[in-house]
Amino acid sequence: MKRVRQCAKCPWKVSTNPHDIPDGYSEDLHRALVKTIAEPDSLSDTGHVMACHEHPPCEDAYCVGWLMNQLGPGNNIPLRLRVRSCANIGAVELDGRQHTRFEDTLPMQGRKSAKRTVELSETEIATVEAAEVAPSCEDLNAEIDFKHAAE
Repeated sequence: MKRVRQCAKCPWKVSTNPHDIPDGYSEDLHRALVKTIAEPDSLSDTGHVMACHEHPPCEDAYCVGWLMNQLGPGNNIPLRLRVRSCANIGAVELDGRQHTRFEDTLPMQGRKSAKRTVELSETEIATVEAAEVAPSCEDLNAEIDFKHAAE
């Protein structure tokens, strides 16, 4: 993966106000990213991933907060299987407390229910470390949806 450290204004961080995301913020585009969220425990793939807002589309960079949410509390089984070939998944670093649900990444007035957060421990992050299986994750990077849900 090209990015292994969560960016400063990642919407998955509890401390981030989405309106402070650099280079403009669109609540409509943010809401449309719900298509990147898998149904927990489902074997069906969404066909979409969330890209990091700090990188241009040509850089193939995942949103680290989204990635770790989907590998952890989101229990995205197809994504878990794909990252097994990612040599550097064990190097991923989150920064602070994280939202557990996509809905909680939206601006406060856009949320439907009470905010729930989680701070992942080293042990929980290590659960994702099936990484030593293969040397790269180029196939995974090729699947990033860089349209940022503009469709």
